[in-house]
Amino acid sequence: MELTRKTTILMTPTQHDQMRAEAARRGKSVGQLIREACEQLYLKPPASERLAAIRELGELNLPVAEVAEMKAEYVADDKLTSGSEAP
Repeated sequence: MELTRKTTILMTPTQHDQMRAEAARRGKSVGQLIREACEQLYLKPPASERLAAIRELGELNLPVAEVAEMKAEYVADDKLTSGSEAP
């Protein structure tokens, strides 16, 4: 994402110190934390849209096997890609 717009916000010294500490703890910038908070709180699709998307996914008629069958397929695929037998 190209950052091309700038906004200035004012914080109390305590807020700023806490944001700097949190940013350092997470290995991010204060600006990145603020952008992520904005995305999560204000810019994500409304709950009604998210629920509609979940319903649509649930209505898809996709072939899904039983857990044991999928596990057996996974183990077989892993043997093929790794070139070794599982113990």
